[in-house]
Amino acid sequence: MSKKLIKSISLILVLIMAVGLIAACTPAANDPDTTNRPDTGGPVTDIDVDGDDITVEAEGPEAGANLADHIDMIKDGSTVTVVNPNLPAGGTVPTAWIYEMVHDRLVEIRGPGEYIPGLALSWETEDYQNIRFNLRQGVTWHNGDPFTADCVVFTIEVAREHPAGTAFARWRVVESITAVDRYTVDMVLESPDVDFLFMVSHWATPILNQSSFEANPDDPMWAAIGTGPFQITDFSSGDFITIERFDGFWGDPAPTRSITMWAIPEMAARAVMLQNGDAQLSMEMLADDLDRLSTHPDFNVIEDLLAFPVPLGFNSQGDAIMRCHYFRRAVAHALYLPDIAMAANGNWAIPLWDGTLWGLRTPYRRNDIPAWEFNQDLAREYLERSVYNGEQITMITAGAGQVRGAEMIQHQLSLVGIDIFVDIMDIPSLVSATIFNPESTNQMILFALGFSPSAVGSMTGVFYPNVGNNRLNLDNPHLNELIRALAAEPDVEIQRQIAYDIQEFFWEDLTALPLWHGVLGIAHVEGIGGMHLWGDTFRYSLRGMFWDLNYTPENLRP
Repeated sequence: MSKKLIKSISLILVLIMAVGLIAACTPAANDPDTTNRPDTGGPVTDIDVDGDDITVEAEGPEAGANLADHIDMIKDGSTVTVVNPNLPAGGTVPTAWIYEMVHDRLVEIRGPGEYIPGLALSWETEDYQNIRFNLRQGVTWHNGDPFTADCVVFTIEVAREHPAGTAFARWRVVESITAVDRYTVDMVLESPDVDFLFMVSHWATPILNQSSFEANPDDPMWAAIGTGPFQITDFSSGDFITIERFDGFWGDPAPTRSITMWAIPEMAARAVMLQNGDAQLSMEMLADDLDRLSTHPDFNVIEDLLAFPVPLGFNSQGDAIMRCHYFRRAVAHALYLPDIAMAANGNWAIPLWDGTLWGLRTPYRRNDIPAWEFNQDLAREYLERSVYNGEQITMITAGAGQVRGAEMIQHQLSLVGIDIFVDIMDIPSLVSATIFNPESTNQMILFALGFSPSAVGSMTGVFYPNVGNNRLNLDNPHLNELIRALAAEPDVEIQRQIAYDIQEFFWEDLTALPLWHGVLGIAHVEGIGGMHLWGDTFRYSLRGMFWDLNYTPENLRP
């Protein structure tokens, strides 16, 4: 790993040992463990990982660059089965990249709290509840339709009709929307939301084409028509997707004529494809291959410390075992995080140094929440006091790194007497299986939680009831009240304190156990550039990606 990344990480890796001794399935007010809560007094410094919120800024090609017409890239392990944010399967990471390249949103995000015009040239509000968007004129859809205010109204209305879709969680707060004229829309929110611009800029809120829906509403790919710099020209579900430059794009043209994203399930084959010249970039690889390519003269590996944690979560409305606080404590004390992170992805995963369930680049992150002490004797003591009686517990997971981490968790929990079955799914299946559902029979889940560069967006999009991405089935009145207060509060310092209270709730409730942060290694031949990365794979922008053949060895050129 680079010296820069190691230095950045060393600034924040402060190991804090937990002191809790007694917990309860329903903790009583006089439970001794309630005296061991984290200190909430005094200032708490937000963690700044790199001293910069964006890991890699996109820069265009140099003057005189010899640009390739086509790039073959290997995407991450999640499949693209459909390009439609109104369907559960339309919420994978590479699908988000497709939305970003093929579609436009009203507003684009460039950093926490930093927004630029997209399909909306400007916006105005006085109360954070009534918002007017003034739209860009002269924009054309890939099918030739003109973009108008009616497209925005249609997008929100169809999203609200599909509560299981990824778009629903972002648009659900819109109580009403009106096309004032051809290029003006007014939105009224259910309640004031000081961070609604983040929702509007979210990867799952592309504006969609109405005529493509009306032509064939039963086609799950109707939403693939966009206004962005690329259009989809070939697609094989779960195999590959090819996009080509759209010459009618309203903005700057894409530097690359076409890009194909390939699904290559066999991890070892990815390095072979790079070295044979069959692909120029891979978004996910084995740790050993990344280590080797990092020192190879013909390749480069970008290291991106991912902002969202990978926790082990409990179904908060599940069976009695999952609701038992003693059982959750037993699990917490049985896990040795360094071994889990190493199993997940070697040097490319970092064990959590504290007990904070929060994104690294999500505003108001606390760094004073204690980690859970690894203590197998304590784990056995809590297990004895719990309602667990030797039943086999199912842990669902997806993705190569999570699967390897799950197998290590399975081993560690077996050492204290907890029997775990690891149910390995593909990512679309896991997404479908963990849509918010009070009747869900899921028990434990190991999967990255989608914290974002917005505290309000993270809470309302991941932990609020009736939101599809609420994979832990949370519906706690106290937490819900805190989330609503966070969304309605314009004062930054009051927002900060509410966010601190939410993080304390997560720790006390043992909502989920944060385990590690991934370091994504993006391996590519020399000459690849133009990617905009910032520690959140869902928000990578590959619009400007190019391949300058002047820097690529002859044997790796097309």
